Amino acid sequence: MADKAQPIKIRYRKDPKTKKALATLEIATSNALATTLPYRKGLILERINHIFGKDWITDIKFTASELEQKIEAKVRKKASLTDEDEKYITDTLAQIDDPDIKARLESFGKHMLLTRKDKTK
Repeated sequence: MADKAQPIKIRYRKDPKTKKALATLEIATSNALATTLPYRKGLILERINHIFGKDWITDIKFTASELEQKIEAKVRKKASLTDEDEKYITDTLAQIDDPDIKARLESFGKHMLLTRKDKTK
């Protein structure tokens, strides 16, 4: 679900009756998943609290957003690599025989070079 949903914020408040702190995790997701994920809220809460501690998050609110379109727009906005950068990556990975590892390292290298270009702008 991590590629289809993104946490936005955690809201803290005190229960006026019990004075216990309550935390609501707000998650942005696509319109379709915003209607179906509430059915899995119990399972998601259980997993979060198992990792971070009992009753750390007491509720989850799912918000429909255009998350997928925002992610795609970010990818489209990124600058492309120059021929020199492509050659650098190819030459650097030339000695790697495993195609899976080579593909992952190539993807990582491209991401690093693009990120560096974005920061220098």
